[in-house]
Amino acid sequence: MATTAKAQQDFWKSFTDFKAPVMDVNSLFNTQRRNIEALSAANQVFAEGVQAATKRQAEALRENVESAIAATKDILTSNSPESNTTKQISLVKDWYESAMETAQEVAQMVSKSSNQAIELLNKRATESWEELNKAAKK
Repeated sequence: MATTAKAQQDFWKSFTDFKAPVMDVNSLFNTQRRNIEALSAANQVFAEGVQAATKRQAEALRENVESAIAATKDILTSNSPESNTTKQISLVKDWYESAMETAQEVAQMVSKSSNQAIELLNKRATESWEELNKAAKK
């Protein structure tokens, strides 16, 4: 029975002797604030990239619609079925080439903005770890 009481005393003493590491709360808050600012900046970069890509897609669509209207007028005023067929084939070819160029351009725009956002976050993650290590060493 005495050994049980001694074990309980030792158990509770270990809790009272426990010393939690002292951290500078202000530096932790500042680190988190900078993390949130970096996330916000990364989101802004990505959103601007997507917005530019969307704008480019809209421009390409407008250009295709304008060329379709012009080609339709040209085809309707022409009396030669052979000429109309050639014009239609040329129009489809031009649309396809335009679509491929636009898709590549938009993909590069989105990729660039994504990479910039990731670089911001990676840089901040490294800085954050360094700040936390410094705070823990104090």
